[in-house]
Amino acid sequence: TNPDDTETLYVLGRSYLALQRHAEAETALAKAARLAPKEARMLSQYAEVLAMNHNGNLQGEAAPLIEQALELDPEDEKALELAGLAAFQREEWAQAVHFWRRLLKRLPSDSEFHQDMSQAIAEAEDKSARASGLGERAKLQPPEKKQTPH
Repeated sequence: TNPDDTETLYVLGRSYLALQRHAEAETALAKAARLAPKEARMLSQYAEVLAMNHNGNLQGEAAPLIEQALELDPEDEKALELAGLAAFQREEWAQAVHFWRRLLKRLPSDSEFHQDMSQAIAEAEDKSARASGLGERAKLQPPEKKQTPH
């Protein structure tokens, strides 16, 4: 009844995503983002569907939407996830780890998504270590405990 209600468009777009009707999801989320350009979750969800409709590429139209979403809300979970993935696609491993660690702090530790993100962080850290040429030596280690004489 109200075709310009952003919340309805957002829910509709996410529902279309769940049903894998990506073109319809893009239409609904594009309108939601256009009507609510100051709402991070609208922008980040729209960025995700744009990437889905472009073979997962987050470097094109999706990139500025992710940046805008993070400017509006630095803790928007979808924007953090996508920013990390975009950095990963650019082979900027440390940047991916940065965004995903921020996201990880916001997730329930017993969730499947937390486990998935932990694995993604480990992979990005490994790639970063390999890219540095230092391998295992590039990984952060806790400081050695000094033995004090008694």
